[in-house]
Amino acid sequence: MLVSTSVLSGEAVNQLTANEKAAGWKLLFDGKTTQGWRGFKKPAFPAHGWVIEDGWLHCLGKGGGDIIPDAEFDDFELEWEWKVAPGANSGVKYFITESRDAPVGHEYQMIDDARGLSASQRGGKKATASFYDVLKPASVPTKPPGEVNQSRILVRG
Repeated sequence: MLVSTSVLSGEAVNQLTANEKAAGWKLLFDGKTTQGWRGFKKPAFPAHGWVIEDGWLHCLGKGGGDIIPDAEFDDFELEWEWKVAPGANSGVKYFITESRDAPVGHEYQMIDDARGLSASQRGGKKATASFYDVLKPASVPTKPPGEVNQSRILVRG
């Protein structure tokens, strides 16, 4: 899984419940640190381009590069909250490999559908919640830029 210029968060206190822990959930972002994350093809988290504010991980636009978790996952269920700025274009990539020069993989698109340059292209295959450039979403249930959205990716097999 790779997070590409996205904004991630959880609750004000980002932690798992006892039931979530018992069910095998793993917390990927604690809302305070970048522990468990690093830059794509880098040993550490980028020194510039990303900031944590009020429990949210923000990409500042340029210079931070793509980030990936230290852990690798095969079958997984990922749930996250996110929001974008006006005109933003982002995504969550997964099944990438660092043997390539760029983080190529499957992508869950997150874009300002009203202002995004590519949101309406390719018959909706570049809209928010699309399997980017492959399948359009069944619906685009996003809130306007600046408001919190919730998404989920389920991968089996």
